[in-house]
Amino acid sequence: MLIEKIDREGFQQRLVLLQKEIENDPKVNLKIPERLIAADPMIVELHNSLTEPGHYVNEGLVSKRTGQLDVAVSPANVSRALCFLDTLVKAWKARGHGIALRNDESYATYQKEEILIKVREKSKRVQGKGDSYSRKQPTGLLYFKAGFFQQREWIDGKLRLEEQLLKILTWLEVMGQLEGEERVARERRNAIKQQEAVSVQVLVQAKK
Repeated sequence: MLIEKIDREGFQQRLVLLQKEIENDPKVNLKIPERLIAADPMIVELHNSLTEPGHYVNEGLVSKRTGQLDVAVSPANVSRALCFLDTLVKAWKARGHGIALRNDESYATYQKEEILIKVREKSKRVQGKGDSYSRKQPTGLLYFKAGFFQQREWIDGKLRLEEQLLKILTWLEVMGQLEGEERVARERRNAIKQQEAVSVQVLVQAKK
């Protein structure tokens, strides 16, 4: 794990310093509106899809279509989820980063690095009287999940998801930095191994 390759104290220091930087960045708006205002084109497309009459509802949730940001929430939570995601996308782009959609998944991009992201609503299993099986039912609790091998999740709790936006942005950016550093180090190691292999081959040829 990337975090395990640096000391925990060092990781926390990165988070603290970067969180202050983002919080004081005049280009970044962390205030989440109650309704969409001048939404990012990706959010507009997603909104039109999720609110389309007759959109398929699976176990109480409506989900994005192929090529859209990864969201699955109840119809009642569509507006809230999209206002949160729109603010996150705008803030992430204001920091100089990007969003990529590929293979039916969404990524927050940091230079050459990509971090998997998604917005979901928690479900619970319920069983009605006389039913022999249970079914999933939305709980109203939203969560944001990021990462693949190194995962992190933020969910409604003592703090609503909206109140955790700054921490989410900070974590994404620090992970982007760490993955970038790991990639550069890996490329350097591979280059050294290749050079060593070439040197060995040259010596072998010289002895023939």
